[in-house]
This record gives sequence, structure tokens and C-alpha cells, in this order.
Amino acid sequence: MRVPPALYAAMMQHHAHGVPHAEWHAARIPKDLVPVNARVAWEAARKVAKYPVDWNTPGAGLEFLEFHRTMMRNFLWIRPQAGLTSAFAPWPELPEWLRKLLPEDYLNACLFGIKERIAGGSADELGGFLEATGGFNGLGSNIHNIAHGLIALDEVKRHKSTPGNLADAGMDDPSTAHHNEHFWLLHGWIDNLYASWQRKNNEPHDQSPLNPMLGNEPEMPGDHMHMASAPIPVASPHDMPHAHADAAPTHAHPDPRTDEHGGSTHIHEPDKKGGSDGKNGKNGEGEKGKKPPQPTHKPTLAPALRAILRARFNPL
Repeated sequence: MRVPPALYAAMMQHHAHGVPHAEWHAARIPKDLVPVNARVAWEAARKVAKYPVDWNTPGAGLEFLEFHRTMMRNFLWIRPQAGLTSAFAPWPELPEWLRKLLPEDYLNACLFGIKERIAGGSADELGGFLEATGGFNGLGSNIHNIAHGLIALDEVKRHKSTPGNLADAGMDDPSTAHHNEHFWLLHGWIDNLYASWQRKNNEPHDQSPLNPMLGNEPEMPGDHMHMASAPIPVASPHDMPHAHADAAPTHAHPDPRTDEHGGSTHIHEPDKKGGSDGKNGKNGEGEKGKKPPQPTHKPTLAPALRAILRARFNPL
């Protein structure tokens, strides 16, 4: 499902100040996998991402964790700007509906591999196992990409009659995945796994809201490895807490509820005049009767690069 229009609009406004999600993924494609007709677009993406690490080389796993950590922190800052304070909390563990879509031997190997790397691996190994980077392609790895693909397939089946719910929000395309509610549930879970590793290894880390306009990208590879902040206690990977959601006061009245897939959704209670956004007016309208901006996002990547990335975001 696409995030609510007000949140989408806030994301489009503020995420423009950071490295775009799709361009970051494209920049990590190894050069020998990039078609000649897509080299110019690939080189442009690498300039935007500054110092990308090819997804099949050491360091790619850590970069994966750190980049999406920044996205999660930016999201926690942006969310209250749209009147939401506790919606889209991370999965405490993989939801049952997603587990049922995975082969049992894969799921068992995945959960064991995560636990093993939190207990005794490096952050790069954990990230590499979660995204299948740097040679981590064994049984149980790649849950990130597999989950993206499976969620996309499942949503297409569930929303055949209402395809507008998926417009600009397909989970199988990094150009649009972060406009989907499930993106933040999945990546919140992954970020909490990373926080568990950091806590286990007494590494400083910060999961607090971060203004995306502050210029928070590391200047050189590895700069992000030493963030000076107090550790946030995080439980084991199978008993994760929700993210610190109430980042700022708002005038909305959040009512997080669970959808049929175990995800957290946000529903505004109707006001006395029939509005459902906590303000006077019609459903979904603001104080002056204007509806929030509707999604107008158009993918910026060259089709050849998008095809490579979508192939990675495929299920088993």
C-alpha cells in the first residue's frame, strides 16, 4: 500500500535533500554488469551517491545498513511533519504472512544466519547476509531483496481491483519502494537488527529522528562508522521493540492499528463535522478544504538500470 498522501508529499519534499534511494542502489551495480547504453546514467548515479561500494565487494554490507539507517532516521523526522507520530512502526519480527511465503528451509537458515552474525559476525557480514552482498549468497541470505519481491507479488494479488493503491509504490522497484508502507516496516526491522549488533559489540549508534536537510551523508567511506551518540537498548532479533516513534508533537490524533498483514497503519479519528483528518472538512482534506498533494513521482533511472535492480528485487 502507498503511504498516505500527506506523508508522501512530505517525503517528496524532504528526501530531495539526500541521496535518492534508486540512484544509490544503481550506483552500487558493478560496472561489468552495466550495459553500454546505460553507462552515462550509471556514472551520474555514482556521482550522486559520492562513494558507492559495489554490491559484490567487501564493505557493501555495512554501506547497505548505514544508508538505510539514514533513511529510517530521516523518515522518523519527516513523519510528524505529516501529522503522524506512531504509524508504520517496524516489524518486531518477520510477520507470519510473509513467513508463509518462504520455503521452510530458507526461513530457518535465514533466522539462524541473522542470529549467528549478530552474536559473532561483523556489521559488514550482517548487512551482506541480509542483502546478499560481498559473496553472501548462501541459503538463508538475501531476505531484504526476497521480501521486497514477495511483498510486491502479494500486493498485486490483493489489489487487483484497486491498482491505484500501488501507483508509484511498487516494492519491486527501488525507484518507488520507499513510497510503500511495507518498506518502512521491513527496513525498521532490519535497522533494529543492526542496532542489536551494535549493542552487542558496544558500538555507538543513533536511531533518533534526523532532519534530511542537514546534509547527513558521510564525506568519505567509513566516516559513518563512528557516530557519537549513546546506544539505544534493543532486544534480540526475535523480540524487537517498535522504533522510537513519537518524535514531535502534532495536531493529529494518531491511532495505530494492525492491518491484515500485521503491519501498523495510521487511521485518523473522524472529527465532529465528519472529517477524518482531525480537522474540519471532508475526508482527507486540510483546514481550507484542500486535499493533500497526490503522488506524481516519475522514476528517474534509465530503463536498463531499473531492469537490473528489479531483477535483484525478485523472490525465490
